[in-house]
Amino acid sequence: MSFRPERAYYERWQRQYDASLPAHEWLAKSGGLATSMSEVFMAGYQGAMRSEFGVANGQWAAFCVSEGADGLPPVRQDADGLVSGVKTWVAAASVVDVLWVKVGRGADAAYVCLPRDTQGLSLALSASSGFLPELCIGRLHLDRVDPGVPQLLSRQRLKAFPRVEAGCMLIALLGFLVQHDINWAQQELDSKGGLIIADRNPAALFELALKLKRSAFRYFFGLLFCGKHSESLKTEGDDTRSSTRKHAEHGMDQSTRIQELDTLQPGKSSISSGR
Repeated sequence: MSFRPERAYYERWQRQYDASLPAHEWLAKSGGLATSMSEVFMAGYQGAMRSEFGVANGQWAAFCVSEGADGLPPVRQDADGLVSGVKTWVAAASVVDVLWVKVGRGADAAYVCLPRDTQGLSLALSASSGFLPELCIGRLHLDRVDPGVPQLLSRQRLKAFPRVEAGCMLIALLGFLVQHDINWAQQELDSKGGLIIADRNPAALFELALKLKRSAFRYFFGLLFCGKHSESLKTEGDDTRSSTRKHAEHGMDQSTRIQELDTLQPGKSSISSGR
């Protein structure tokens, strides 16, 4: 099983990473480096991890929460303070450098940050099926791992993560569209990039999401959100979700859809920077 496309994008991203850029500008630039929707997803996801978890330098990180699938044991801390169990969804697992792991449940949950080479940590890699096919989805196995010092993450920040993640992906997507000469994408990026990422303006995010769902964009929007974000930013009905999955699984010609996107002309934004 080869994960060369994921590795190739990771290396492009690393070569061009610029910590001096405002977050929304780097998101757009990293989206512009993408050659597929899987890579747009990676760009947005890494932007969200940097925003919410303070990931530094050029490291790639994953937030590991999902567990319990296929009867696998959840991640728990034992009487010796060591952590064992399995997390079942790790994004970009073939290249990720650090893993933020939720240990336990509810109010007693703790969060730890583990480098990939931590003793007792291993990743089982598999290709994504249908949803973002170039994305490697891993399972994180922990076997009596020393968790180190727990990380302090506020409940408010954790609750905000899905919306932050969605905003980062949409800005990365605009960067991708700019590189494909979609005429309206730069205007949307200029007017909403800072509002969505720096100001976290929910109205700007909602307006951009609605515009990007229209017309030919349904295919792209569905690829990004019909799976992981279906609850926070849904496509317009089950027929649309089914269609986007079908297109993904049958490798619909991406260049054709990109050309169609240029027929979509979003109206003038009602969001102003003073709002």
